Amino acid sequence: MASEGPEQTESLFNVTPARRRAYLTTFILFSLVGYGVVIWHHAADGGAPLVNYDGEVGAAATAMSVMLGFAIAHAAAFGLALTTAEITGGAMVIADWLRAKYVTPLKEQREAERERRRAEGRAEVNRVWREWNRRRMEAEERGEPFNEPEPYGDGG
Repeated sequence: MASEGPEQTESLFNVTPARRRAYLTTFILFSLVGYGVVIWHHAADGGAPLVNYDGEVGAAATAMSVMLGFAIAHAAAFGLALTTAEITGGAMVIADWLRAKYVTPLKEQREAERERRRAEGRAEVNRVWREWNRRRMEAEERGEPFNEPEPYGDGG
């Protein structure tokens, strides 16, 4: 029975589910491009049949050359698609690192500054109200009328 521990190996060519669509799309695209290059290469020669290993001219040699070209194009498409999928993942890893290294600390710094300003504002509002209330209570103790409007009131 296979263990599910950290020592368990995975395929070198494992594509995560999140990147499968990108991998398959690029694999098909690169394969079609490779096949097109192989066909174009053989058509550019004027369709002349190739010589096989016996030195005979024949369709079999041309077919073998085309199949070999397709196999090479297919292998190249596999590598390119896998590389593209991994570059996408690598870019996401780099983006996460940049976010953790620069963006998050800046957001936290900005939020801390915002909270500090809010605290200063609340302290200033409380100070203004306390002074107003102190003046009101002093006027009341002296028996004088207190006509000063409330702080931050609409004045009416």
